[in-house]
Amino acid sequence: FNRDDLENHVRTHVVRGRVDSGNHDAISTAVDKLMAELDTNDDGLVSWQTFSEWNRSNTLDSVVKSVQR
Repeated sequence: FNRDDLENHVRTHVVRGRVDSGNHDAISTAVDKLMAELDTNDDGLVSWQTFSEWNRSNTLDSVVKSVQR
C-alpha cells in the first residue's frame, strides 16, 4: 500500500472522530512517522510483509496517540 492508502485507513478506522476536524496535522504527522518506519526502501510503498512484521510489536493506534500528545 502507499501513503494515501495508509492515511485513508488511519482517518477512517483508527482515528474515528477522536481528532478535532481542524487537527489534520496530527494525522499527517502520524502517517509521516509511519511511512518513515515502514517504507524501508523509500519507494513510497509498504509491503504487507513489512507491515505485518512491524505490527507484531506496534500498533497504528499507538503511533496516532503518540503524536497527539
